[in-house]
Amino acid sequence: MRLLALKPRQPEKVAATITAAVNQRLIRLLCETCRQAYEPPAALLEKLGIPKGRVEVLYREFQPPPPGTKKRKGEPEICPDCGGLGYKGRTAFFELIRVSEDMRRALVEQPRPEILRRLAHEAGSLSMQEEGVLLVARGATSVSELQRVLKQ
Repeated sequence: MRLLALKPRQPEKVAATITAAVNQRLIRLLCETCRQAYEPPAALLEKLGIPKGRVEVLYREFQPPPPGTKKRKGEPEICPDCGGLGYKGRTAFFELIRVSEDMRRALVEQPRPEILRRLAHEAGSLSMQEEGVLLVARGATSVSELQRVLKQ
């Protein structure tokens, strides 16, 4: 879409040369030591597109206990691995769209994002959001971190 926005003289040649499009984001990984499991509400699972019963728990960063709660003997105040951040390390997640002949035709005739998105989905490509939801479902990151990265 960005190349076609430059208004090339021969858009069909631009469409013919494109083989794929890649989009990537970095996302923080939850600290394995202090992440907290919680049972997600059914509304959240539905919003994420996760079928009911598919995921038993999701994980979030460490939530400190309410003030006045006694801590267990020997329990550190902050996580020694992440320094109390709740996250340790990062990973990338990608959206890869292989350009098919249908997409090439759409790029020349009617280059609209919703049409290209539909064609990519029909070809089996996962969106950034779907890739991120997989990371959340696996317990690698949290819903709040995915929202932060995708700015939604």
